[in-house]
Amino acid sequence: MLILDTTAFYAGVPYLSNQTNYTTFEVLEEVLQKSTNKTAIQSLIDSKRLIINHSTQNSLNKVKDIAMKSGDFFSLSLADQSVLALALDWKHIKQISISSDDYAIQNVAKILNIHFSPTMTKGIKKLIIWEIFCPGCGKRYKKYSSKLCEICGTSLKRKAMKKKKSL
Repeated sequence: MLILDTTAFYAGVPYLSNQTNYTTFEVLEEVLQKSTNKTAIQSLIDSKRLIINHSTQNSLNKVKDIAMKSGDFFSLSLADQSVLALALDWKHIKQISISSDDYAIQNVAKILNIHFSPTMTKGIKKLIIWEIFCPGCGKRYKKYSSKLCEICGTSLKRKAMKKKKSL
């Protein structure tokens, strides 16, 4: 079962496949804003080759928590989070794969033990846990809820941690 991220639409995955693919309402909204293929997308939906689903709030919360801990949270759009959450919802029921070239999605999927299929890239080679820090005052964050330092207001940065940290 393939769950499509926005990048899968740009790579042509649903248009080239005869199988049923799945995505979320958030991805569909993102794709339709930038797409000139609205008629093709509607045809996919009408022919049931594209099924649109919601993820559960519980899975969405878990994805957000993992993404905060890994340092990927601000690299994930709401659509990205919804794809990961839908895959998490269905992970124990069906054989799931997320079609995405987004490295943050791939990184969080790897943490959640969800298979992913890159479309035009080779995909990530290894799991990365990011260290979030303030380049202004040097404060380090284990979890963060803002893009700005709570002490000095500088934009936060991230770098790959040298040692693998468990989540």
